[in-house]
Amino acid sequence: MSIEPLADPGGVNLQCVTQTAALGENPAGSAGSSDRYVLVELPLPWPAKIDQHPLLVGAKPGPAVAGTTRVLGVSSVGRGEHLRSASDTTRVICYSRTPGASFRAFARSETTVNNTQLSALITKINNGHVHDLEPVIDNNVDVLICTHGSRDRCCGQLGTALFLDLLDQSLDGTLPANVRLWRTSHTGGHRFAPTGMTFPDGMTWAGLTAQRVRSIVDRSLNIDEAATINRGSGGIDGRPAQIADALGFARFGWSWLDAERLTSETIDHTSSANGVVVTIECDLGRGRFTMEDGEPVPVPICGEPLEKSVKATRQIRVTNASWS
Repeated sequence: MSIEPLADPGGVNLQCVTQTAALGENPAGSAGSSDRYVLVELPLPWPAKIDQHPLLVGAKPGPAVAGTTRVLGVSSVGRGEHLRSASDTTRVICYSRTPGASFRAFARSETTVNNTQLSALITKINNGHVHDLEPVIDNNVDVLICTHGSRDRCCGQLGTALFLDLLDQSLDGTLPANVRLWRTSHTGGHRFAPTGMTFPDGMTWAGLTAQRVRSIVDRSLNIDEAATINRGSGGIDGRPAQIADALGFARFGWSWLDAERLTSETIDHTSSANGVVVTIECDLGRGRFTMEDGEPVPVPICGEPLEKSVKATRQIRVTNASWS
């Protein structure tokens, strides 16, 4: 699949991915987080907002006390001629954590539900009730690649090309047998495409390639390279805490993701730039980091010159770091 870059008449590449790379934005801390990630196997095509999919219409959000839920549409199909045929049932996979506690990995549960009951099930999950799903404990790794082209062209092009490449490798046995490969709806951060998530560790990744995905799954990717594409853990709340977690990952390597990590954040009253002090601790070590706001970086609009940007992401500087 060839990828044609977006360009203006002057030959400037206007893909949000290319513009973000030129700005030098660090992806660390750009991942979202949630108490529950709900993967719903939905037929393509997907609307720009996945909650507007016909099978999800009617699902009600839960109260704040029930924690947060992120619903993602997923599909294992490849090219258009192989779209999933109509079915009366839908598979639902839920990855959940205990809100407010330390984090190591999400717990997985699954079920298959009649389509007429799907919105009611999602409503229950939004309310924190996952008892209708069967807990599953195995060594499977779910790999999600964002291909949501109706949301962003870079994900639609770059993500889909990567997914199809990985799908071929899955079919010929190049990917490990315990990997379940999915294309997914928007996970955020399309300016870092191709983006993806891995579960149960909940890690969110930027700038993926097929080789990087294979090396992430078997944890053979050089840790220095892995650290540069680590957007953050979906089980760690807030950008400062995700940045601290990324620093732990860079220091201790892949074993960091097997450790139970506890983070806390306090205001740094000596700072004039929204300073915070973040601590993160686990069996491998305890880190303490002082951070403050840096210069904002524009968020490019795919296909538009940078001056058309209407949003910016505040960068966070680590002004002091120590480990014990």
